[in-house]
Amino acid sequence: MNQHNCGLRFLRRLVLLGVPLLLAMLLLTHPPSPRTSTDWWITLHTLLLPLFSLAGLAVYLLIQKVHGLAATISRLAIGVFVVVYSAYDTLFGLAKGILTRHAVGLVPEQQTTVQQAIQAISASQIGNLIAVVGSAGWTVGVLAAAIALAHPLKPRLPIILLLIAAALLCFPYGHPLRLVGLVGGAFAAAIVLARYRGARLPLSLLVFSGVFLHFDHLPPTGPLAFGCFFLAATWLDQQPRTDTQNEQREQS
Repeated sequence: MNQHNCGLRFLRRLVLLGVPLLLAMLLLTHPPSPRTSTDWWITLHTLLLPLFSLAGLAVYLLIQKVHGLAATISRLAIGVFVVVYSAYDTLFGLAKGILTRHAVGLVPEQQTTVQQAIQAISASQIGNLIAVVGSAGWTVGVLAAAIALAHPLKPRLPIILLLIAAALLCFPYGHPLRLVGLVGGAFAAAIVLARYRGARLPLSLLVFSGVFLHFDHLPPTGPLAFGCFFLAATWLDQQPRTDTQNEQREQS
C-alpha cells in the first residue's frame, strides 16, 4: 500500500511540477515562424498537444482538495483550455509547418501561393476566436484557482468580477475590452489575496501565470506563464495548505 501511495505521489508531482517546467523550457525554443526551423516547429507543436492537456490536469491537481464556487469555475475554465487551446495550437501550428515544408523546392510562384495560404490560416477569424477562447480558459482557470486556494468559501465580489472578466476575455485580440477583462480578473484575485493571511507569493505567481498566457505562448510570455505556475506549484506542494477555514470566515 505504501509503495502504491508513493507511486501515486510520484505521478502527481510528475504532472504538477514536471509538465509546467518542461513546457517552460520547450516554449523557450519556440521558433518565431515555421520558416525559421520547420522540422522543430512541427515536432514542437506535436509535443504541445499532450503537454497543454497535462498542464490543465496540473491545475486540477493543484486544487484537487479544494471545494467551492471558485474551484468549480477553475475546473470548468481549465476544461475549456484543454479542449480548445490544445486543438487550436496543434491543428493550426501543424498546418503552418506542413505547408512550409511542402513549399521547399517549389518554384517562386508556387511558394507565393503557399505563403498566402499560411497567412490566411494566421488571419482566420475562426482560428483567432478559438485561440481567444482557449487562452481565456487558462487565464480564468488559473485566476480562479488562486482565489479558491486563498478563500475556499464564497467571495462574492471577486467571483462576480471574474465572471465578467471571463466574458470580456473572449473578445478578439487587440480589442480594448479584452484588456479590461484581463485587468478585472487580476483585480478580482488581488482583492482576495490582499485579505489572505497565508503566503501570498505562490498565489501571486499563479495570477502572473494566468496573465502571461493571455498574451501568447511564444517567448517570452509563454515560458514565463508556465515558469510562474511551476514555481507556485512547487511552493504549494512543499507547504501543504492547512485548514484555515475559521480564519477565512472571520475575513469574510
